Amino acid sequence: MTVSRVLVALACVLGLHAVFAPIAVAQHPCDAPAPSGGTIQTGSPQTAYFCAFLSDRIESVSIIINSGQATPLGPVVQVTPTSNAAGWVQYSAAIGQFAKGSYTITLKVYNRSLDGLVQESPASPPFALSVVDPVLAPRAPFVTGIRR
Repeated sequence: MTVSRVLVALACVLGLHAVFAPIAVAQHPCDAPAPSGGTIQTGSPQTAYFCAFLSDRIESVSIIINSGQATPLGPVVQVTPTSNAAGWVQYSAAIGQFAKGSYTITLKVYNRSLDGLVQESPASPPFALSVVDPVLAPRAPFVTGIRR
C-alpha cells in the first residue's frame, strides 16, 4: 500500500469519526467539585444552587448566614431533570438580597417522613460569600485648566 493510499484511508476514517462521533455530553453540575466560595453583586435577588439526593425528596430549604438563625423555609426548584450516577440532583432556591460585605452561608434542606413530619438535614459545608458593589468608586479626575 502506498503512502498516499494510507493517508487517504486515514483521512476517510478521521472524517467518518468526526461525522458519526457522539456529541459530547455536558457534565452534570453535581459532578463538578463543590466550590468553597464565590462573589456576587449587591442590588439584586440571588439564587442558591445546591445538590441533594433525588431520593431524599427535598421540599424546602433554609439558609443560615454567619452561623445565625435559619431563615424561614423556602421552596426549592429541581434544576436538573435527572440525577447523576451517584443520585445527586441540582436544586435552586431564592435567597434574597445581600448588603456589601463578607458572609458565611450554610444550607439545610427538609423533607417529610411517611407520617408527614418535617425532617431537617445536617447543615451543608460552609460557603464563603463576598458581596461587592456593582458600581466602582470614581477614578481621580484631572484638571484641564482654570479660566476666568
